[in-house]
Amino acid sequence: MGFYIQLSKHTNDAPDFLKTYRRRLFILLIIGVLHSLFWNGDILLMYSLLGFILLLFRNTKKEKLFRFAIFFILLPTIIDFVLLPFTQASGAVQSALAHTTYPDMTPATVMSMFKNGSISDIFYLNIHHLIWKWLSYLPSGRIITMFGIFVLGYYLGSINFFEEKVKSIKLLFLGLVVGLSSTVLAVTIGGNPYQFPPTLLNIAYKSLLIVGQISMCLFYVALIARLLHTTSGNKILCYLRPVGRMALTNYIFQSLISVFIFYNFGMNLIGETGLVYVACIAIGILICQIVFSNLWLGYFKFGPMEWLWRSLTYRKRIMIRG
Repeated sequence: MGFYIQLSKHTNDAPDFLKTYRRRLFILLIIGVLHSLFWNGDILLMYSLLGFILLLFRNTKKEKLFRFAIFFILLPTIIDFVLLPFTQASGAVQSALAHTTYPDMTPATVMSMFKNGSISDIFYLNIHHLIWKWLSYLPSGRIITMFGIFVLGYYLGSINFFEEKVKSIKLLFLGLVVGLSSTVLAVTIGGNPYQFPPTLLNIAYKSLLIVGQISMCLFYVALIARLLHTTSGNKILCYLRPVGRMALTNYIFQSLISVFIFYNFGMNLIGETGLVYVACIAIGILICQIVFSNLWLGYFKFGPMEWLWRSLTYRKRIMIRG
């Protein structure tokens, strides 16, 4: 969606824009690599790489964009079904493993390194996780599905979906009903998105998860669109706009705060908190970032990371003062 908005603003200078956009993606890739060294939940690296691939589809017709989106979203499921008879015949199907299990390292070893290891040990562990995370994308098909979602967002932007069609009350309820029912059914079935070889139940689990995630995303977008057209909703959401304008800064700062909370050179709470406490921590961080973002943008044009990203992209120091 973001790529479509920027491309549509530069139709008259597309060659220059594409050169700048590629540089912008490359800088995001570097930020993602550096971020991965201290926090293993990074998503920036994947986003930047998929952004480069998405550039190849910039001149694709709208009808073909939709077909490509559906194809890439469904491709991992198609591959699983193709492999299913062979894995069942060979008897190679195994039970799902914990998401944190590596072939060369037990979950207990991972937890011990996080709680008792040195800074260099944690850097090593994050690099180790980065390698195995990308290898896990092969059986899970996550990167292919994610790219399909990127193409879908580009397609929806090209048909002005987010301007008018997103306000549909039918979309709101359909997204909620399909999203919740698919997610609940997936949790009921149980499974592991990284399991290989595939089983019929695990294929159903992964497929339901994807349907649920896309449907809930459409529900959230439709809900926000409708709230923006109400007086009270607009007043509440206006406090979130600065958070969105400082998305990269807030994303990186969330990781830094979490490093302090969970790593052993901070509060060392990894493995010590349940879901309720983690949810409370997340809400607390969000509230702090809402306050910080509103205060910061009262004095500056960009967030700190946005300013750095923009300055490196345009190869000059951008004025940050408002």
